[in-house]
Amino acid sequence: MVEFAITANVDDLAGLSGTFSVAIGGGGPERDARIEAVRERARTHPALEEGAVELPMACRCWRAYRTEGSPEPA
Repeated sequence: MVEFAITANVDDLAGLSGTFSVAIGGGGPERDARIEAVRERARTHPALEEGAVELPMACRCWRAYRTEGSPEPA
């Protein structure tokens, strides 16, 4: 697992919220309204008083081989 953190401000958080399937599927005005609601909530959240917050991230990586013609594991 690879772990890291990104620094996000209000607009970054609002933009990230637009990548969730509920926002993408809503489309158009509904999607824009959801993103704006996240932006407004983030503006008043105590963790963002200094303008940005650290978001912890993790990436699980998998390695797979074809069953036929696979290279030998290292």
